[in-house]
Amino acid sequence: MVNENVALCQLSFKSQQGISLIEIITAAFILLTIVISIGYMFATGRGNIDGTGNRRAALTAVMEKVEQLMDLPYNDLDLTPGNHDDPSNPIVIDNRGTIDIVDDLKGFLRWNVVNFDDKANGEGNSDYKIITVTIYEDALYINEVLHLQTIFSP
Repeated sequence: MVNENVALCQLSFKSQQGISLIEIITAAFILLTIVISIGYMFATGRGNIDGTGNRRAALTAVMEKVEQLMDLPYNDLDLTPGNHDDPSNPIVIDNRGTIDIVDDLKGFLRWNVVNFDDKANGEGNSDYKIITVTIYEDALYINEVLHLQTIFSP
């Protein structure tokens, strides 16, 4: 009787030795899912970092243009009401630190000037100019990257 129990125990232990093919496939699937998830997180994070850098570079270009416009005399032709395109379009927003122009980040700069009349000091006077500088990623001025608005007074 004791020998039969020992024999049965040995059989059950022998059947538990090793790893089955199902266990290997399941473990490989779990590992693959983890690796793909981590890879996706890194790719998404890198894309977000690049996008933030592009927006920061575009903001710098827009701020520089606003400063240039604010340095102009109040009645300058670039400050007449309407849309104005930058004569150097497309402008280089970021050269990516290389001499190769293929990888440069480029944009199209446009500003709009609107005369504003403050009703408090009487009508008919153009008291201020509202300047909106916008940078686009295409020449059709459809895909706006960002814009910055300021008020210009004489």
